[in-house]
Amino acid sequence: MTELPISGLGRADGIDPVGRPNPNGAGAPELLLMLRRQRWVLILAALLGLFAGAGHYVTSPDRFYARAVILIDERASDPGQEFATNFPLLRNETAVLNEMQVLRSLALAEDVTRKLALHETDAFVQRPVSLARSTVTGLIAAAKTTFGLGEPVAEQVAPTQDEVILATAQKLQRDLGITRVGRSFSVEVSMVLHDPALAAAITNAYAELYLADRQVASQAASQAGAKWLRQNIAEVRDSADEAARDLAAFRAENRALDQQGARALEQRVASLNTVHATLLERLEMVTIEGSYPLSNGRLLSRAAVPADPALPKSWRLISGGLVLGLLAGLAFAAWRELRETSIRTGEDVRRLSGVPFLGYLPRFSGRRIRRLRPLVTQPLLLEGTPTAVFSRFRPQPKAGVSKVATAGLTEHFSPALYLPSVAPDLAFNEPLKGIIARLDRMSAPGAGSVAAIASLNSGEGRTVLAANLAQFSALSGARTLLIDADMANPALSRQLGFTQGNGLGEILAGKAGLEDCLTTLPATGLKVLPFIQTGPPNGRTHIMRLAEHLETARHLFDRIILDSQPLGASSDVTALLNALDGVVMLADWGKTEQTAMQAAMADDPVLQRKTAGVVLNRTRMHRLAAYGVSRNRTARRRGRRWARS
Repeated sequence: MTELPISGLGRADGIDPVGRPNPNGAGAPELLLMLRRQRWVLILAALLGLFAGAGHYVTSPDRFYARAVILIDERASDPGQEFATNFPLLRNETAVLNEMQVLRSLALAEDVTRKLALHETDAFVQRPVSLARSTVTGLIAAAKTTFGLGEPVAEQVAPTQDEVILATAQKLQRDLGITRVGRSFSVEVSMVLHDPALAAAITNAYAELYLADRQVASQAASQAGAKWLRQNIAEVRDSADEAARDLAAFRAENRALDQQGARALEQRVASLNTVHATLLERLEMVTIEGSYPLSNGRLLSRAAVPADPALPKSWRLISGGLVLGLLAGLAFAAWRELRETSIRTGEDVRRLSGVPFLGYLPRFSGRRIRRLRPLVTQPLLLEGTPTAVFSRFRPQPKAGVSKVATAGLTEHFSPALYLPSVAPDLAFNEPLKGIIARLDRMSAPGAGSVAAIASLNSGEGRTVLAANLAQFSALSGARTLLIDADMANPALSRQLGFTQGNGLGEILAGKAGLEDCLTTLPATGLKVLPFIQTGPPNGRTHIMRLAEHLETARHLFDRIILDSQPLGASSDVTALLNALDGVVMLADWGKTEQTAMQAAMADDPVLQRKTAGVVLNRTRMHRLAAYGVSRNRTARRRGRRWARS
């Protein structure tokens, strides 16, 4: 089907006449459009993250940081290394790592626990925690209790003191910080606690007990070295004596015949004697060192009691909350985008249905519609049917509106059905021009056009569009007939006030003629054929009769517009396709499913051929830019004003 231009639509709402986004909107990357669509989700998630971070900061107890620095001697305690002339770098690095493991050891943690009696100190055992941690811990415990995930509770047995000390030492071991200072042989021992004095005491106790332990280890190493030296001195002495005997025996046997062999034995005896003397000297030194043991390290700086808390840091918690909030917002926004399966733009319409896009109808504001009621200035009763004469002037201020002005209106009256008469300058009326132009081009020359307003589902606004399109056509001077063909739910007849008399049901039943059932709306001259029958007529016979009456009405009217039943509830529209010149398909912006529209057109090629185009109803005009549809400045102001009204 060839797309035909629709005059006037582009000037009314700032959108391409066939719904094609202009370059300003189409050039935006899809990711940026997604972020723009979900900006309020992201903003709300970021604010929640900020508030969560700030709340965590406020409810977290202050914690203080205490540190001490220990210099570790790079000399190894292995006696075998005492005679090495140099130590490779790898051996030194390994020594530092070994000393750091000593600082992290559970044995040293138990010594600190016993020295400071931490297992009896409530400030360490029962430390305050943040509200967030206590809440999470409580929820986990409740979940385990509820779902039986925890281990069965054994009989309560009071732990021994050693078990309590071990448990406290394990907690201390987890909380202790051990860090090497750069590439040096210095190690930083740190502790973060809510009690500054206790943090400093624990840190200093660790440093002191470590140095004391190293001193004991040095003394033990000296004793082990002395023992090793004594053993080796005896062995060397025996070897030297044996070498001397071998030399004497060699000289006795060879006398002066083999001087070279004698010199070799003499050198071996001299070497062994030198080693023996060296070991004796070293044994004396080790014995003296064992009497006055020295530590392999020293304390470079003691931990002072911190005055200011180090944690929590406000900027870290708030920025972390902001980042987590944004990540959660992005995840939720992506989930919402994946769930977005409704029709939003004219591009969606063309891609899914293969038919032209006829424009966007803005979403009604209930407040704006209520403000239009005072425009009805003179209620009249013609032939027992309530109708109205409308004023072309704007509404007066609320204080000046008389209550008598709308006293005679039916309770079902809605100004939304009379927009071309009540407020002809509204943007809602502009797309009607293009719809009528499209229908006229599809109709056969020399006879009136017959068009049905259809939708896939009920409640998508067919009645409002049919009433306004018919009145717009009548105001333009065309002889127009509006037929309520929704026999299952004649909402159009009810809202126009037709509750009694003859209508379409009587015509199809052969009880009345067409001329006897028509009513004229005096404001526009529009002819209305209501449906007043209490029960809808059934059977294909009625559809065939309706088609026959439509052919007759072609010669009496320029345009005939039907408010039909939804396609999902009835096949009346498809049964009437041969009698129709065109079908205006209505889709609810953001609600009509893409798959439903695509399936409806693919399953019925005749419906697709007869469809004049698709109109997106209840469009939030100010949100179209987020879907790549750009509008001019005037249209954006009008859309915002309509949404606020």
